[in-house]
Amino acid sequence: MDAPTGINNAPNGSDKSIPVNQADNTGMRIEITPPKQPISTISTSSTSKLEKVKLKRKADIRLYAVIAIIAIAVASAFIFLPRGHPHVSSSITSTTSIVPISNFNGCMKISNPGTYYLSKNIVYSNKSGTCINVTASNVKIICNKNTITGSGPYINLPPFTYGIKINGLSNVSIIGCQVSKFSFGVYASKSSGLFISNGNFSSNFMSNIAFLNVSSSTVSDNFLSRSLSTLGSVYLANSSANKFINNNIFTIPNTGST
Repeated sequence: MDAPTGINNAPNGSDKSIPVNQADNTGMRIEITPPKQPISTISTSSTSKLEKVKLKRKADIRLYAVIAIIAIAVASAFIFLPRGHPHVSSSITSTTSIVPISNFNGCMKISNPGTYYLSKNIVYSNKSGTCINVTASNVKIICNKNTITGSGPYINLPPFTYGIKINGLSNVSIIGCQVSKFSFGVYASKSSGLFISNGNFSSNFMSNIAFLNVSSSTVSDNFLSRSLSTLGSVYLANSSANKFINNNIFTIPNTGST
């Protein structure tokens, strides 16, 4: 059978138009619908690019979240950390010196800085020498009104005796001491920054307090009786810038030994 007339037998895949509503020789009408244009789809490469963009956005969001968390943690640590000086390691050796406190109850040599408390009365029976010999600076002697009593000699010739002796020192204090019957109650030489207070220095034959080359020292609120020698109750030689405040000097008749 011959193919109907009016139909263009175009090759497969041809996009030439096909006539429609044509009639064959028999008068039969044949209606042919042209093929529809294929629906275009998104290419594989376009899909891949879109997915990459989405993944990159997710990665950026995660990164921003991590950065925000770190920033909050740092800010919190800064706010809540205690203020003040930085912590110093305990391995650093302290340079602060510890001043010892000692009690004593007899004549002695004080060769270390510190505070020394006299716990009872002392009697020094030698005819020469020193009862309390201070050889260190930064010493404080507190007698608590206890007495330091010598045994002469009652002459103005050596050998002499010394109740408290200080030589070449600084910052030595003698507080609340009662010193009597020595050649010199307190004898200080080549020293500075001495402090003698609230004591009783009486009946020391040569002088109750003798300063030789002593400076910037204070003698205050003491009872001082008259010395039995021409040096006087307080003897000063080549000394300067010393203060004598509110001391009570009592004069007794010069009748020899006491």
